[in-house]
Amino acid sequence: MKSLTVSQASTYIKQLITQDELLGDIWITGEISNLRISTAGHAYFTLKDPHSQIKCVMFARSTGLNILENGRSVTSHGRMSFYETSGSLDLLVNIIISEGSGPLAMEFEKLKYNLDNEGLFEQSRKRHLPRFPRTIGLITRSLPIHDNVHRMSKSVVYIKTNIDSGMERKKTDFKKGDIAYFPTG
Repeated sequence: MKSLTVSQASTYIKQLITQDELLGDIWITGEISNLRISTAGHAYFTLKDPHSQIKCVMFARSTGLNILENGRSVTSHGRMSFYETSGSLDLLVNIIISEGSGPLAMEFEKLKYNLDNEGLFEQSRKRHLPRFPRTIGLITRSLPIHDNVHRMSKSVVYIKTNIDSGMERKKTDFKKGDIAYFPTG
């Protein structure tokens, strides 16, 4: 039988954990305990259920830091990490959602996290909106259009409406989630 050094065994364990797809993109539900926030804003806590517990680290830029409190049931997203020097296994949390949230809320938080990592929410990417826009495009079904026009007419001094029924448009011209931009230049 071949004997490994502690360093060799630790390195091997770290490689196994790093290469495992499930452990690299995992959602875990549990109750927060032993919460500690560092002066840098990082959170250290334990996720537990009646049978087990996992140490967690959540860095200051992560989504959901504001809901952390001992005893709260949460669903966390992150990746497992093994620290060779201490021999500890931790969950590096990047998103945490209160247990009451459903799968759509979890997907939305994950999307926001990914877009933020791409830099899409940076101030330099935001466009200046005019104080008094000349044109507002509203793409909707026919029933809500009247409610929206009525609501806007109550809040704006002057509105000129141009309702296009879309009868001459193909159904594929616009899809759910499309963004329309019509420069008035």
